[in-house]
Amino acid sequence: MNKTTALVFAGAFVAVTVGCSTVPSGNRSSRDAVEPVAASAHRMHGYVISRRHGDFRIVDGREQRLDVEYGWDYDAGVAYRTIRDDAGVVLERVELPGADLPLTKAESDRVEQLVRAHPALKDLISAPDVRVWAGGFVYRVPGDRHCDRGSRCVHAIAAGDYGNKEITHSIVDLQTDRVVYPIYTTTGGANAVGLK
Repeated sequence: MNKTTALVFAGAFVAVTVGCSTVPSGNRSSRDAVEPVAASAHRMHGYVISRRHGDFRIVDGREQRLDVEYGWDYDAGVAYRTIRDDAGVVLERVELPGADLPLTKAESDRVEQLVRAHPALKDLISAPDVRVWAGGFVYRVPGDRHCDRGSRCVHAIAAGDYGNKEITHSIVDLQTDRVVYPIYTTTGGANAVGLK
């Protein structure tokens, strides 16, 4: 990964995650959320808003403003799309099986913590110039024992030289809060080293 690619990736990641926050599970309005899930030594929990945008629809010839939100519920292990009117009333909430939602900053921070603490990785990536890129790519494979439906698996790439030289590629499942493939490779179509 060269410096320009790393900067573009980092910029895109920041743009996607700006304004993300968390709310407890249920139909509460995300406008009530004031505390994002903190990046800490603890697993992710609750409902995490991945992205949201405004929209509208025409009802009886009149325009109705909508708030469309996509989020991951760690308690249920599923993604949701929630549509609210401009008063915050939930009009629709549907489960999105297989949805690939981008990570929030708190989720990305947790991925980095897990990768940096993993026994097979920590010595490889302990230098101060190592960056861990995470959150841009969701990993889900039907039939995979760790990363099938209900998982929140993502790619994590540790790179030296301030993010320019790849050292290792891992897969982290935030749903189970662990590095499921510390050393990931697609060579031969198999994951090289995974949890037993």
